[in-house]
Amino acid sequence: MDLFFYMRFWCLPFALFCFCISIESVKSEPDECYPWKSVFTEVLPSEGGTDWNTLMLSDNNKWKYLIYSQRLIEKHNTARWVIVNPYSDDRPEVNCVISRGKGILALRSLDSTNPTAKFGMPGSGYPRCGGKFGSKENPLGSLGVRMWASKELGKSSILSFPEFGNKAFTVILSDVGKYWILLRDNKDGSSCYHDRGKGYKIREIELKKEK
Repeated sequence: MDLFFYMRFWCLPFALFCFCISIESVKSEPDECYPWKSVFTEVLPSEGGTDWNTLMLSDNNKWKYLIYSQRLIEKHNTARWVIVNPYSDDRPEVNCVISRGKGILALRSLDSTNPTAKFGMPGSGYPRCGGKFGSKENPLGSLGVRMWASKELGKSSILSFPEFGNKAFTVILSDVGKYWILLRDNKDGSSCYHDRGKGYKIREIELKKEK
């Protein structure tokens, strides 16, 4: 499936951004875990609609995140989405919802920029999170973290899943090599380097309609 299926949104491009209209979101419980099949029989049906896209992020032949988004041709700004990850490495059959919301942002790749800030996991010697916009350590806020991630992966596609007031995420997908970086966007305007890996794929699913 063409990655740019995700990118067909009603957007207003301004400089480095691409904003969608009428973005909303709802809160999610961090310990919202289900047996794998229940995602299709309970979680997604509760959001409405039967046609969904699935973006699977994996690494070392193990899936790490599943991003479900409604497949709405005309009203992408109203598409609901749900992000899940496995409960643990030894219990991948249990899926936990880490965030959910409404509305998706398609953002421009920033691989041509030259960010000065670098980020990494604990122990790397680099900070994991950038401060909020205007802070001394990272005056560009979440944009600075996204610039770093884009530079890391080269030319890429970027999808943002806003969840105002709770957990929001941005995923950067490389055009070559199927590398990805997942960022966690915080409500104070800062972002954190959440995870990365190699391997992603997109597929369509259709939920069974109740008789």
